[in-house]
Amino acid sequence: MLKNVLNFKWLQVVFFAGCATGAVAGAIAGMGMGFGAGLLLAQKPGKDLRDDLADNALDLYDGVKHKAGDLKEKVDTYVSSRRTQDQFESNS
Repeated sequence: MLKNVLNFKWLQVVFFAGCATGAVAGAIAGMGMGFGAGLLLAQKPGKDLRDDLADNALDLYDGVKHKAGDLKEKVDTYVSSRRTQDQFESNS
C-alpha cells in the first residue's frame, strides 16, 4: 500500500520538501547555538566583541546589498533581451 501512495509525484515532492525544510531548520538552530556558545566563551571584553559584531554585520549587509544589485542588473539585462527577442519574433 505504501508503494502505491509513493507513486504520486506530488506526495514525493511534499515529502522531500519537508525533509529539506527540516534540514535547513536544524542547520539554522545549530548555527544559533554555536553563535551563542561563541559569545559565552569569547575571550574579548564586551565592548570589543560588540564592535566586532557590528563591523561584521555591516560587512555582511554591504555584501548582500552588492550581490542584490548585481542580481538585479542581471535580471534586468535578461528581461530586456527577452523582450527584444519577443518583439523581433512577433514582427517576423
